[in-house]
Amino acid sequence: MDQINCRAFFDKVMETPHLQNEFITTYLANGQPVFDTARLQIWLQHYSKALLVLMAAVNALAGSPSQGTELTFLQLQNTPYQSRGIYAIGHRMAITVQYSKKSATTGCNSLIPHALDAFCQEIIKVVVFRTHPFAQQIVKILYPGRDDILNLWNNYLFVNKDCLFTTEDLSGILETVSLKTMGIPVGVREYRHIQVFIRWTHCSTMWSSLGLRDEDSTAALQAGHQLETEEQLYGMSGSYLGQIPEYLVEPLL
Repeated sequence: MDQINCRAFFDKVMETPHLQNEFITTYLANGQPVFDTARLQIWLQHYSKALLVLMAAVNALAGSPSQGTELTFLQLQNTPYQSRGIYAIGHRMAITVQYSKKSATTGCNSLIPHALDAFCQEIIKVVVFRTHPFAQQIVKILYPGRDDILNLWNNYLFVNKDCLFTTEDLSGILETVSLKTMGIPVGVREYRHIQVFIRWTHCSTMWSSLGLRDEDSTAALQAGHQLETEEQLYGMSGSYLGQIPEYLVEPLL
């Protein structure tokens, strides 16, 4: 495999005249560029917003939805305390979230894989090998001496400028998009319920054709629970029924 140039995005800015004019204010006598910090702040802010949208896309398209914190803490590389959450499997990519609810009894977190769709896969490749390295260079300029912020950009996939995103951030973008497209706000918790109902209604034939026993439901396990828990607690949120259009209430029940 050819070696990947992770500085390609940064080098492109330095080699392109109109990008130099946009990001660089002047040059020192020794040839070192002086960057426009205000413009870098704007770029980093917009990039963080794009990462939030990407996280929402992964949550919606990579199989059963994860818990919010499972995505917001997704790591790019291994650390002494946690393994990375992105893997290449042949020509495909997958994320692996860590489910910690049972760690007190098992002594370790459960690893739950989610295959990425083609769109998210290609965007994440660009993020990991092109735009994240550029963001790391920007952070060194905007936050000199702040190793804590630089470590966030070195280790995590989804970063909100100088901190990690929260479940509330993820719910916010999901609610904004769903309100525009469906007429109702659907956050992380609500989507975990609704997605189960949609799967039961539209994908039941697929699970039957695969010959899976009820206790082997991959989709339920991927969401971090067993099928029995799913049938008892998910897709049946009473507090949410009042916000669902009438034509959906009967199928849901």
